[in-house]
Amino acid sequence: MRHFPNFTWTVNGSLSGADMPFLLRRFGKHYPVTGRLSADGTWTWQKKNTQLLGRFRLAEGMVGPTVPLQRLADETGIEPLRQIQFHEFSGHVAFRNGDLDLDHLKILSDQAELLANVKVRGEHLTGTLSAKFPASSIRSSSDLRGLLRYGGEKERVGFDFRVAGSLGVPRIQWLSGEFKRKVE
Repeated sequence: MRHFPNFTWTVNGSLSGADMPFLLRRFGKHYPVTGRLSADGTWTWQKKNTQLLGRFRLAEGMVGPTVPLQRLADETGIEPLRQIQFHEFSGHVAFRNGDLDLDHLKILSDQAELLANVKVRGEHLTGTLSAKFPASSIRSSSDLRGLLRYGGEKERVGFDFRVAGSLGVPRIQWLSGEFKRKVE
């Protein structure tokens, strides 16, 4: 049996202004995300332990359409969820031995403000999502629009959700918040 010496490899790197679709294609991936990527991070390897810690910022891009976003838009009537064009999409990434943590995720756009913290373990995810949308972006035929009229419509409406389940089709639970308390 061969024994490896006890040592650690560490690589630090940064990236600035890279085209996200180009990078994804280079790695053989296809995700519906565009924008200019800036990132910095540290990759550490020691025997069987691998870790990547970093921060990223995508500027002037778009997320979607995806099946989970389409489903959420269908269920809530919040039309901007189908495809989110953003000024900024940023966050912190921690990848440790196959586990992925995405913290302080933030999407800022004219259509929406989204904040999230997500953990991915294998093909499952758990996390929280806070979202603010213009009330005018909610489909008039949706149940949510009726709740807005009942709860007192504002220019922007905020929601908090818990997200859990499979990556492809996560379950979404509406958590208590100012708007939900008004309509309960």
